[in-house]
Amino acid sequence: MKRTHYRLNAKEIDQVMRAVRALRRSSAAEARQMLLKGSGRNVQTVPELYDVELGRVLDYLERQRRIRRSSGQL
Repeated sequence: MKRTHYRLNAKEIDQVMRAVRALRRSSAAEARQMLLKGSGRNVQTVPELYDVELGRVLDYLERQRRIRRSSGQL
């Protein structure tokens, strides 16, 4: 049976937004770059993400947060 992927719901969007904000990006372009690197495709806004990309994006953002924290940037 083929599974249909869905767009993120409000709770999932909030998870991604909190993770992006925690990185203290200074511009929308930098935030989009983080989404691009996390999802592997050109994403302009968080609601454009699909459920299958959520874990990958959150993992990427968490790794970036840890890197920045250990280097003293946060």
